[in-house]
Amino acid sequence: MTQLPITVCQVLGMARRTAYYVTRARADGRYHRATDQSVLEQIRAVTNSRATYGYRRVWAMVNRTFRTGYNRKRIRRVMQLHGLMLAPRVRRQGPAARRADSAAGLQPALVLRRLLDSLLERRGDLRGLCDRLPRS
Repeated sequence: MTQLPITVCQVLGMARRTAYYVTRARADGRYHRATDQSVLEQIRAVTNSRATYGYRRVWAMVNRTFRTGYNRKRIRRVMQLHGLMLAPRVRRQGPAARRADSAAGLQPALVLRRLLDSLLERRGDLRGLCDRLPRS
């Protein structure tokens, strides 16, 4: 009763070729397209005027402004390669975070928005105030 030995690949359920596969690294590191330089110039044109835009907004603006059809992943890759990505947004989750926000009162963005709204409502009053200031 002769049985064939069970190989490690059979036990793991993978092909023998996969066990011997050796990955080859690219000489440049990451993949580069020949037209990436023109894409980078278009991205810089958008981000110079709008530095707070992330890759999704930049993608939309580049495609809308220059009438191109670039993929969002390509825009993201080019922005990452050239250090144009924004810092990731930190989001707190869970009931403890919501309690902390409500205990602190209003959120800073909401306070700023309400302040700006009240200033715009009193805009006429401010103009009158400036006119009444003594001039030197």
